[in-house]
Amino acid sequence: MDIPDEKLPEGIFTITIYDDKFHVYCERLAFVNYPEPLKIALNTDKVEYGTRKKVVAKIEVRDEKGNIQTGNFSLAVVKSSLDNLQERNNFYTYYFLQSELKGRIENPAFYFEKRDSSAIAYLDLLLLTHGWRRYDFNKIVSLEKSEFHYPIEESLSFSGKIHQLNKNQKMDEIKLTALFRHDSINEVVYGQPGPTGSFMFTNYDFCDTAEVILSAQDFKQRQLDISIVNHKYPEANFFVYENVTSLNDIDSLNVELMGSIPQSPMEGIDKVVHKIQEIKVTAKTKKKDPRRLHNEAFNIATYEVSRNFSYTSTGGVGEGFAGALGILQFLPKKRVNDSVLREISKGGKALSGGAGPIFVLDGNRVGAEVLKSLPVQMIERVEVLAPSSAMIYGSGGGGGYAFFTRTNVSSVAEIKTVSYKFPGYSQSKEFYSPDYTSVNSDYFISDHRNTLYWQPNITLNDEGKAEISFFTSDDQGMFLIHCEGRTEEGMIGVLQSQLIVNQ
Repeated sequence: MDIPDEKLPEGIFTITIYDDKFHVYCERLAFVNYPEPLKIALNTDKVEYGTRKKVVAKIEVRDEKGNIQTGNFSLAVVKSSLDNLQERNNFYTYYFLQSELKGRIENPAFYFEKRDSSAIAYLDLLLLTHGWRRYDFNKIVSLEKSEFHYPIEESLSFSGKIHQLNKNQKMDEIKLTALFRHDSINEVVYGQPGPTGSFMFTNYDFCDTAEVILSAQDFKQRQLDISIVNHKYPEANFFVYENVTSLNDIDSLNVELMGSIPQSPMEGIDKVVHKIQEIKVTAKTKKKDPRRLHNEAFNIATYEVSRNFSYTSTGGVGEGFAGALGILQFLPKKRVNDSVLREISKGGKALSGGAGPIFVLDGNRVGAEVLKSLPVQMIERVEVLAPSSAMIYGSGGGGGYAFFTRTNVSSVAEIKTVSYKFPGYSQSKEFYSPDYTSVNSDYFISDHRNTLYWQPNITLNDEGKAEISFFTSDDQGMFLIHCEGRTEEGMIGVLQSQLIVNQ
């Protein structure tokens, strides 16, 4: 059987021989037609450059027929000694060769240099050794659907599940509250779980990490347990050292220098090696208190009651500070929202005429009169939540929350909230490139950059052109310019050029 070359696709294709019962007899990969690469032209304003001189380069992209092409490209300028063009893998060799095979391919660019019958013969040998395949045709014929292990990411999202649900529990009677905190944004979202208690929050778009506080209540205002369900993602291939103590868990840090640092002259300090004998670092781990209801980032004030201080009301403070309620007048004002403090200081009377603060004693909601009747010596800690944070416990916390914890309490009723660190997108980082147009503070620092320029996102204009500029360093010699990318139609192009830097 003869198969015309012009009917075959570009790059690697598969030939399989099977019978009417889909029994496979033999199979192999083949490479016949070389995909036509883009024509990338890169012109610099000079042939050679001196150290710390500005380089202006213009890029123009066309197809094999000379038609203008637009698309997205990347460009890097590195020392020639650090980049081997023969062994490196580029966008073209990866897309049409390496992505189709398993294992390492030595010198992938070799198979695309000549683009003739001899190169095809070498490619054939490569595919006969690297290209072993086995397909289960029964699954293909039965149209069995593949299981998706990773969700399609259209936006940032997280999901969870509510527990402690009885058989007669109606999902529309459960109130789910989520407080989304990121930078200066405090957004409260309400919702109901699905039939099995599962829920999902989606359509988020932000950078860095946000904090989400979740709470769920049934129709009797009873708190329900919540768990976060983590999505499955492809594992990143990087080294993780597990025996590391987080800085957030360190109460105090002490660095002791064993020995002295030698004195060095100011000139040529970048070429002086400083040998330090020994540095000893010790740290003390924080002791976690299970009775602390909220972390320090969530509440606006946490006050530890002193046993050697009198919390008797003083003149001009106002009424309502009798008993344990008198502790509130000594809260650190610099950390407490003024409006919340004013309302709490009146013993539960809202100054604005709205709902006053809610008081909680050992996990149970109480009135201000209960706290007035308790001696100060029975209270160990007071935690205060602003109205924006208190919304996690429902819409009734418009005046804030004040949590009182008594001393010698073996167990405190837990407020069942979940704090979730919501990871966002990574912020885009700009590659540093100095500007030597004028003499500034950076001008007097030695510059021995191995990579002069790197831009992963160069967008061509409607004429298929783009212009970039950068400065050379103090190093002389030959630098390689590597540019690659694709057009909107999917055509791929790669260019290697050279840049010479002299004194």
